[in-house]
Amino acid sequence: MPFEKLERLFLVVPALTLPLIALAYGFAHELKIGGLFDIDTAPLHTRNILRATMGIYLAVSGLWMAGFLTPALRRPALWCLTLFMSGVGMGRILSMLLDGWPHPVFVLFAVLEVVMATAGWLIITRKAQTA
Repeated sequence: MPFEKLERLFLVVPALTLPLIALAYGFAHELKIGGLFDIDTAPLHTRNILRATMGIYLAVSGLWMAGFLTPALRRPALWCLTLFMSGVGMGRILSMLLDGWPHPVFVLFAVLEVVMATAGWLIITRKAQTA
């Protein structure tokens, strides 16, 4: 697979899947989050945090899609995706160390985030070597 296609694939998959998670946080929070993970989503402050998270997720996935579509934005999008996955993955691992094991879905998310972060660093490093 040519390197450019690998970069584009690396950007488009999370750019298309993260909005689904974002919309669940923002609009289906009682059904998806409250019911599945036993989180009280009724308080206004909780819903505000969930909708703010939705906004962040939609914004960053927009940059990833822009990087998929526009070569000039590809490198910033790769950095954004890699840093995003690194930060979320490290946060989940820290929570596991301090708070204990979460629902298995969150463990799966942590594994995927670490894999994506590692792949991102490898892609960025290779791109820097070939530039």
